[in-house]
Amino acid sequence: FLNTMSTAGEPIMERTDRPFDRAAAGPHGLLLAGKLQAALPQLSNMVSARTSHGDQLLHSMPELKQVVLVGAGLDMRPYRLKDSLPNVRYFELDLPVMLAERQRVIAKLSTTTESERVQLAANFHVDAVDDVLRQCEQFDASLPTAFIYEGCAMYFDEESNVAMLSRLASLMQHPASRLWVDFVSHDAVSGGSGQPAVNEFLGRMADMGEAFVFGLDNPYALLDQCGLMPTSIQSSLDYLNVYGQPDAAIYDLYSFTVAKAK
Repeated sequence: FLNTMSTAGEPIMERTDRPFDRAAAGPHGLLLAGKLQAALPQLSNMVSARTSHGDQLLHSMPELKQVVLVGAGLDMRPYRLKDSLPNVRYFELDLPVMLAERQRVIAKLSTTTESERVQLAANFHVDAVDDVLRQCEQFDASLPTAFIYEGCAMYFDEESNVAMLSRLASLMQHPASRLWVDFVSHDAVSGGSGQPAVNEFLGRMADMGEAFVFGLDNPYALLDQCGLMPTSIQSSLDYLNVYGQPDAAIYDLYSFTVAKAK
């Protein structure tokens, strides 16, 4: 992962999901990303940071056997990490329509090298993810497992997040199992961050029907309620080490948490 500086002084983090990112996004996705990037220039760095942070968790688990992508979307980890994480099985949870789109995109990839993947249809508003996984013959809660709940928490209210995290905690039976989750701050979601670029970005997300509804400043109390204990909490400001930059406060509004079961 490379941290460099643009001529404008903006920190740049090299994307870790190339060459799959453009294939996954497609022309329409790249157009939308460009519009959101125009509102919040820091967005690309934040997304790259979360990808890198989640990858680092997986690589830090020497006993890792299973990865559960909660809201898999177009996450290409089963392809990107095949060589560095051999013998890991991925469980991809998402809406049926999203899993179908995922398969359509994957069919267009030039590579056929991938990890073992199991797709599981789930509507997080209705289905209990712990039940979905327990009913899957290939899933074994006793094995060291990483649960990646990436880019999702901000779209669900607190009650739904508590239910989701509690259910995931119940599946973390091995002491080495870990949960990765990203949070935006309460001030960012409420519009009280004092950052016009953040407000503009969230407004555009709302216009797309993707409004952020949940923000969290301190994960400890919420995770404790869910039977989880944080082992690491790091803002994207800390992770990217962009202290002293004019936009540093924006990066402090987005954080990454790793937790284990209590």
